[in-house]
Amino acid sequence: MLAFVATSDQQTKKQIQLRIDKNLKELGLWITSNNKKEFYVGGRTLQKDFNRLKHQWNTLKKNPVKPLALKEWKAANSLSFTIDKMLLLKQDKMSNIFYINIIGAMVFLLLLIYFTRMYIHQQIKKHAIYDYDTRLFNQKYFLARLHTAVERAKRENAPLSILFLSINNFTNDDYNEKQQKHLLQKVGHILATATRDSDTVCRYDDNHFAVLMSQTNKEQGLPLKRRLKTGLESYDFELNPKPVFQCDITQFTMNESEESFVERSRNRTA
Repeated sequence: MLAFVATSDQQTKKQIQLRIDKNLKELGLWITSNNKKEFYVGGRTLQKDFNRLKHQWNTLKKNPVKPLALKEWKAANSLSFTIDKMLLLKQDKMSNIFYINIIGAMVFLLLLIYFTRMYIHQQIKKHAIYDYDTRLFNQKYFLARLHTAVERAKRENAPLSILFLSINNFTNDDYNEKQQKHLLQKVGHILATATRDSDTVCRYDDNHFAVLMSQTNKEQGLPLKRRLKTGLESYDFELNPKPVFQCDITQFTMNESEESFVERSRNRTA
């Protein structure tokens, strides 16, 4: 149930839903034929417990949120515990014990798969928004944040600016692969140190970095430009030739698109 809520992939979510529906259907058939009060150890009846579990699952499908998923998971565990207790009282029906143990194993295996999927999904989500070399945000994440920032700027008539930084001599003729990685990591560190918590810093492409500054006009962004210039000029990258940087700030205008804003900003440091 937790994986059903955690995953954002609709196809995966559909597969999980079908598997749970199938297991609940099979479990319902068994409960219908074994709903005997003399073996029941819960507070109501086995059928009522199952109906509650099924109702919670139907609610979770309509509103897939984590609190409901945790409630459903606890209900499934409680029902599984109740069924195990009933089986201990039905030693004379070994075929039923074998059948329900198989179902129990399937339920727990499915839960294990769900938790594993949730963990993998979180790791993929985490790494999908970061650049591998610099550990800054990547272009995909930057553009997503830009879309939100542009919508807010238009709605609130607020300033919005982008600072683009380029490494002009970032070629294989200037540096080998190891040196390029070293340079990217150091520049990324300087950017992360110089910017504010509210800024979104990313590696935009091979030799370009971008800083999205909400609620900031071009003039208000100049202190960051000066800090970067000072930090880059004073840092010893231990490279020959010395890295050449170009940095500029562009302010968003309300009549332009996100694409033109980024392109206009990037071209100033091309």
